[in-house]
Amino acid sequence: MIFDLRRAHRALTCGAGALLALVVAFAPAIGPADAAAGPKIVSVDITGNLHVPTATIMAVVQARPGQPYDPKVVQEDLARINALGYFADIAPPLVRQRPNGIAITYRVIENPTITKISFTGNQKVPSDTLLALMDLSVGQVFNTNTFRQDVLKINNYYERIGYGGQVPTHVKDLNLDPKTGALTLVIQEGLVVKDIIIGGDPLLPPTLILPTLNVRPGVEYSDDLRDKDVQALKALYEKYDLKIGDVEAGVDPSSIDQKAGTADVRYTISVLRVGAIEITGNTKTHDDVIRRELRLRPGMVVTDAALRRDYDRLNGLGFFEKVDFTAKPGPDPKRPGLVTLNWQVKEQRTGTATVGAGYSGGITGTGLTGTLSYQENNINGTGNGGSLRFERGSQVSDVSLSFTVPYLGKTEASQKYSLSSTIFTQQQRNYYPVYDACVGSAGAATSIGAPIATPLGGSASTATTLACPVTGAFPVSLLSTVSTNIVNGIVSTYSSRSAGISATVGRRLNDIFTVQLGANIQTVAAGASLPGGYYFPLDQNIVSATTCASNPLDPSCSSLSNAYGVTAPSIAQVNNNQTYRLHSLVFGLRTDTRDDVLNPRHGILATISDEVSNRA
Repeated sequence: MIFDLRRAHRALTCGAGALLALVVAFAPAIGPADAAAGPKIVSVDITGNLHVPTATIMAVVQARPGQPYDPKVVQEDLARINALGYFADIAPPLVRQRPNGIAITYRVIENPTITKISFTGNQKVPSDTLLALMDLSVGQVFNTNTFRQDVLKINNYYERIGYGGQVPTHVKDLNLDPKTGALTLVIQEGLVVKDIIIGGDPLLPPTLILPTLNVRPGVEYSDDLRDKDVQALKALYEKYDLKIGDVEAGVDPSSIDQKAGTADVRYTISVLRVGAIEITGNTKTHDDVIRRELRLRPGMVVTDAALRRDYDRLNGLGFFEKVDFTAKPGPDPKRPGLVTLNWQVKEQRTGTATVGAGYSGGITGTGLTGTLSYQENNINGTGNGGSLRFERGSQVSDVSLSFTVPYLGKTEASQKYSLSSTIFTQQQRNYYPVYDACVGSAGAATSIGAPIATPLGGSASTATTLACPVTGAFPVSLLSTVSTNIVNGIVSTYSSRSAGISATVGRRLNDIFTVQLGANIQTVAAGASLPGGYYFPLDQNIVSATTCASNPLDPSCSSLSNAYGVTAPSIAQVNNNQTYRLHSLVFGLRTDTRDDVLNPRHGILATISDEVSNRA
């Protein structure tokens, strides 16, 4: 028959009150005279103990020979003997009348002596490890007190390795064979997983999450497996450029079935999201100038790509010597999936002043020139830019004023627009050598008055005759393609001037594409003059280096956009030094995928535009 120690111990505990009644019932009657004198205890002994020393038991007994007999002390002795933990049962004591007083015999029934200790149900922890945790050992009388301490040690060990909080005790049962002394402990390491529940803000679907988990239906849940799953989940989310803000995993208390030893496991996964954004280190640049460049906003999912993009956008402003960021928990401690992004910037100078001088010699040079300019890319920390440039020389005068507003207004809608504008005025004078316009078909100079068989740059079918005069004005050209013969001592004075204003409004379609609409209003004039006795054929005073290369005497060669030294937004036919008003509209589309505006490593910057003017 197998001895169930726990049931026996409960029986002893519940019968403690009845034991006193037995003591009183079996005690000999004491007469009034004896009671008055108080009967003395003449002997106290122990029976039934085979392995537990009598001295160990007597050490807790309070009833001693020579003391007055007191049934209450006897009852307390029984409780103290039972508390030693060595006994399966304690029989009612023998309280007998002797001539000189009372003799007390305490009767005990010892627990079996342990001959073998074994474990069942343990899969994670080896039996040798569990045995090493116990103070009970083979050869000892089974002691309930020691056993309780051993159970606490086993439970604590399982809690340390990740099995805590699942079952009331990991020593589910014990069997002690009273005949053989074999002790068997039934171990329940953890609850078997019945189902897995994914909750929180996982973003990824369960079909991707479940296959990566070590905790699966049919296995015993442990914190060790949970910790492995946390690392596996982090690797999974990084694969999709996501970050985990928080993972809570554990047994669902409402699903525990202690009888079946099963429970559901719940994983509450919160993907990392922006809770708040802090800006530090800026003393000049306004916070809103920095924030409008950031694309990660509160509530959005944090990704490495998004962080790199925001870093590049701030770095590309050119306002900061250094840009860095850190992430810290918050701002809501109850929502660990949120993080506060702290962008740290170190500002640098954004204004540049330049003083320069140059010299260009030769017949076509502009001589000595001086340049003074100033550019500021972050005016008063607003992110707006402006520049002023002066250039002055004996033959050059150039003044320009520009400003840019990358974000108009303060609202989200208005900040989709940008504005840039330039006001300028320019004057320039150049001297060019001229070439003999009277040449033969072989390119050699002809005698005065000799006809030309083929036109300059033309063909036989369009042959014209240009006679070189014997006397009077002599035809010359600015193009060397007409002739290689320079007319010595004769130069053409070429002058150009332009003034106006241009403005462009941009509309961001997204962070990559921008449409642009620009308007230009300016006046332009250009002309070339010759000393007396020389002229340009067909009043050809401005020569195109492209159109006129093939037919320099064509009147359409007077193209202002190709004229030397003139900047103009459109093509216009001009007469010598006549001022023209040019109005034009520019339509454009711009795309920019560069990772870094200042030092791009990859990406594309492309612009396509068309311009329409009133003098097309």
